[in-house]
Amino acid sequence: MKIILVNCLIFGSILWLLRTTIILLLAREQKRRTKNRLITSTLFLPESTDPSVSILIPAFNEAQTIARCMLSCIACSYHNKEILVIDDGSTDETSREAGIIQSSHPANRIKVFKLRHNKGKTAALNYALSQATSDLIVTLDADTIFSEKNSLHTFLRPLIHLKNCSGTTANLHVRHPHEPLGMVQRIEYTKVLNSSKRAQSLLRSILILPGAMSAFRHQALAAIGGFSASTLAEDADATMQLLRQGHLLTFQANCIGVTEGSHTLIDLLRQRLRWRVGQLQCLIKHSRLLLASPATTFFYIDMGVMNTISALTPVITVLALSQDISDAFLPLTTLMIGCSAADLAATAMTFQLDDQSMPGLWAYVLYVSFFTLFSPLITWAAISQLLFNRTTGWHTSKRY
Repeated sequence: MKIILVNCLIFGSILWLLRTTIILLLAREQKRRTKNRLITSTLFLPESTDPSVSILIPAFNEAQTIARCMLSCIACSYHNKEILVIDDGSTDETSREAGIIQSSHPANRIKVFKLRHNKGKTAALNYALSQATSDLIVTLDADTIFSEKNSLHTFLRPLIHLKNCSGTTANLHVRHPHEPLGMVQRIEYTKVLNSSKRAQSLLRSILILPGAMSAFRHQALAAIGGFSASTLAEDADATMQLLRQGHLLTFQANCIGVTEGSHTLIDLLRQRLRWRVGQLQCLIKHSRLLLASPATTFFYIDMGVMNTISALTPVITVLALSQDISDAFLPLTTLMIGCSAADLAATAMTFQLDDQSMPGLWAYVLYVSFFTLFSPLITWAAISQLLFNRTTGWHTSKRY
C-alpha cells in the first residue's frame, strides 16, 4: 500500500511537470509566431471599413460597474458599433446607471433592456443576441473594460481578416492586482488561463472563450442555437460546440481586458466552484472532442486530468502520511522542492511572456497556499453538485 501511494505521488508530480513544460513551450512558440503579425493595437482598419459589431453586456446588480464598462466601450475608436445592456432583473440601480450613460451619449447606438425577472446570464445573453443587428458579436461582462481606445480594432482583427475564424478572446488582467486576493487572481489569470489560451490558440484547439470578453460571428452563434443553458459554463459550452464544428478560434494576446476580481474569499470560492461545475459539465457533454484532433484530445484530457489530480492529491498525501514512509522521505522531499522550484520558474516565464512584472515572492506563496488548500475542496464540491444535481446561479461579487 505504501509503495503504491508513494508511486502515485511521484507519477502525479512528473505528469504535472511534463504538462507544465509542454504548455509553456507551446505558449512561447505562439508568442514568437504572432509577434510580427498585424495584431497590434497600433494597426487597424479605416473607419469606413469597420464591420458592424454588437457589444452584449448582461448585468445583474452591477450598478457600481456598469457605467465604467459602457464608457470603455464608447471610448473605443471603433465607430460601427452598438451597445446592448441587458439588466437581468437587478434589485439595485443597474438600469438607472445604464440609462444615465445612454441619455448622456445620444450620438452612440445604445440600448438598455430591463428584464422583469432574473432568468440567469444565459437567458440574458440570448435575449441580447435576438436584439443584435450586427455581423459580429462581442460578449462583455459588466465588470470588464477595454484597456485602450484601439482595443476593439485589435480584438476583432482575426474575425475581420480570417474567413474561417468564428471566435476570439482577449488577454484578461485583474483590476486591483495589489490586494492579497487580487494578487492570487492575477497570478492565476496569467500563469494558468492566459498561458493555456496561448498554447491552445497555437494548435487551434481553444476550449473556452470566456464570457468576460470574447467575440463571435453572429452567424456562427445562431447556427449552434445561441448560448445553451444546459451547463453553468455557457461560454465553454458555446466554445466547445464551435470547436466540434471545425471553426477556428483564436487568442488576441495584444488586446487587454481588465476585469473585476473577487474581493472576498467567499465570493472567490463561489465563483471558482461555478467555473469548476461548468467545466465538468462541458467535459461530459462534449466528450466527442476526445476524438476531434490530437491537439484537442490533449487539451481535453489536460483539463480533465488537472481536475482529477487536484481532487486526488490531498487524499493520496494524507493516506501516504498515515503510513511509515521514512525510507521515502528524502526522495519525496527532493521531489517537492524540485516541483516548487520548477513551478516558480514557470510562473516567472508566463509573466515574461505576458510582458508583465512578476509579483513578489510572498504573492506567489499566497497563490500556491490558496490553491493547495482550496482547489481540492472546490473540485470535490463540484463533483458533489453534479452527483446530487444541484446548481448555482450567477452571483455578483462585493465591490470596492
